[in-house]
Amino acid sequence: MWRGAWASVKLLVLYLEYWIVGLSEEGFQVAKGNQLSALGFYSAAAHAYGQALKGTQSPWIHAELGWCYLNMDMADKAVESLTVAYTRMARPDVGLILVQAFIAAGKLSDASRLHAALKEAISPAASDLQDTLSKVQRLLEGAITEHRLEQGPVIGNLKADA
Repeated sequence: MWRGAWASVKLLVLYLEYWIVGLSEEGFQVAKGNQLSALGFYSAAAHAYGQALKGTQSPWIHAELGWCYLNMDMADKAVESLTVAYTRMARPDVGLILVQAFIAAGKLSDASRLHAALKEAISPAASDLQDTLSKVQRLLEGAITEHRLEQGPVIGNLKADA
């Protein structure tokens, strides 16, 4: 309850800053999207990020929009936004989210390729990224196993010759 009330106050303050102080439209939409995303209102946050993209093509905004799409189970749109973000800003954290979007979209070969590249690129000293990398690897392995089970046997009928 208090979390929602505090978020409402923060949004109210944000609107006041926009109207009174004169935040830029892009800045306002990004700040609004950040607050809505943090609350789990991904649809409203995606709309705000989409509005912000009218004025700028920031890779950060594309990454945030992709994160929202991923949380709304819109995997193909997530892949699209996150690919734009990762192409312009090849950060490992964005890459790890893109791997998850590839998995959600059923693009397991793309997910495997990017995961392998990130495994090489992420420093062992970056424990938070290593932890996320391990979780994503388990997710990828599970998706590959599930995909193989759905496909059925990889060999034909084994009939004994009489």
